[in-house]
Amino acid sequence: MFLNHEQIKQQGIIEDYSVNEFQDASYNLTIGHIIDMTGKIKIGIESNITDSFTLKPQGMVYVVFKEKIKVPSGIIGFAHVKTTLTKRGILATNVGIIDSKYEGYISTLLINFGHSKCCLSKGDVGLRVTFCTIDTPTEILSKKKGEELDEYIKHTQKDITFLDEKFLNLSSVKKDVVASVFKRLGLFVGVVAILGFMLTTWFQFKDNGQKEIDKAIKNYEKELNNVKEDNKNLDTKLKALELKLSPDSIASKKNP
Repeated sequence: MFLNHEQIKQQGIIEDYSVNEFQDASYNLTIGHIIDMTGKIKIGIESNITDSFTLKPQGMVYVVFKEKIKVPSGIIGFAHVKTTLTKRGILATNVGIIDSKYEGYISTLLINFGHSKCCLSKGDVGLRVTFCTIDTPTEILSKKKGEELDEYIKHTQKDITFLDEKFLNLSSVKKDVVASVFKRLGLFVGVVAILGFMLTTWFQFKDNGQKEIDKAIKNYEKELNNVKEDNKNLDTKLKALELKLSPDSIASKKNP
């Protein structure tokens, strides 16, 4: 059976709550601290820290909620995504069950899936929690005592070192894409260079071959002209010989 807002209060499950954040059978956890992906606290209870933070598209940030949770034995809790955030393009990742006898703070990783910047402020709603009763087990498992807020934040800052500044580790993806592009570009340039060399060689060979052909044609034409000239001279000599051997020429020599 799920607990209503009165039962949640009576059980003392939520410390430092805001009355306005209770709903019929749930409570809205509100932002207490925001830690960016470098581990720096951007929003906090301390007065010297700003009260708002702009989350860029594809950006990620850790949120530690203001309220402390103390779940009694025989009760479990559930952390749910808040639809008002998802409508703004913000998604909370680590939602799920809060075990019995858990005592401590709740945090979540927020990702901006939208195409616009989103302003997050101290006191904004981040998650919704509900609670229900369960049958008491015969064996009560011991639970680690919850951390104080400062310890919880320090552990959260340490966990952030495993994550990138943006969703899907885009900085690494960018490097891989750029490296791949340059690798392909280098291969393309190499192929173009080889093709250019082959074409240049072919055109040079073609030009040299054409020159040889032109030279051979000129030599042929020259030889042909020489033959024509020899034939012309031979024809002149033949005509002179025919004239000399003609009957009239012979008779004129006999009868001077």
